[in-house]
Formats: sequence, C-alpha cells, structure tokens
Amino acid sequence: MSEVIEKHPRSIKSREVKKYSDLLKSQLIKARLSGAKFEDLSQSHGPCADSIRRWCALYRAGLLVLPGLDPVVPKPSLAAPKSAPSFVSLSSHQPAGADIQLSIKGVTLDLNVTWPVSAALDCSQLIQSLLK
Repeated sequence: MSEVIEKHPRSIKSREVKKYSDLLKSQLIKARLSGAKFEDLSQSHGPCADSIRRWCALYRAGLLVLPGLDPVVPKPSLAAPKSAPSFVSLSSHQPAGADIQLSIKGVTLDLNVTWPVSAALDCSQLIQSLLK
C-alpha cells in the first residue's frame, strides 16, 4: 500500500531576504546624505525605506564601512557619561585628620556625612548598602 502525501498551500509566505550590493548601499547612503528622502530612494532603487534608514544609521555610527564612502569615526555620546572608576584607592599616607566627605542630594533628601579616613571600610560598606 502506497502512502499518499497531501500538499497544502502555504498560508504564510516564507520571508525572502534580499541581498543588496555594497555599491548600491553606498550610493543610497550618499544620496541620503545629500538630502534625498528615504521613501524616494526606496521607490527608485528597490530596498525598503527602513533598510536604507538602518544602513544610514549604521554608517553614521561607524559600524558600516562601504566602498566609496569615507569611514566615520563616531562622536562620543553626550547621553552616556564616561564611566567612573569602580574603585578609588585611599592612600595610606593621608594627612592627620583627613576625612571622607559624602554628600547625597535628592528631591526630598540632603545627606552630608563626614567619615574619618581611618574608618574608610565602614564608609564603603555604607555606600554599598545605600546603592543596593
């Protein structure tokens, strides 16, 4: 007895990923940098506006290098401050009477604490518990 396999039409089309050449991407990015609209570029060249928008964003971020375009060196973001060192060493050669000054200001809180350097470990434990 032979087995019959019934074929059903696909209800969901498989997504076809189109590959575009680096040269086309380069030309579209140049056109956008010259003031062309994403939608106009999409209609005249084929890739969807979102793809062109993504390529432009990657290029401006320095993450996309293409022939015919000068590489971009990303500018430091003002939104992301440089990370502070996670540990600041206290020198054992502190002048006598040196203190650690801790100032925390909030909407409803103003806290100023002065710790002697000799109790630096206690101070760091307090800071860690406040930050949890």
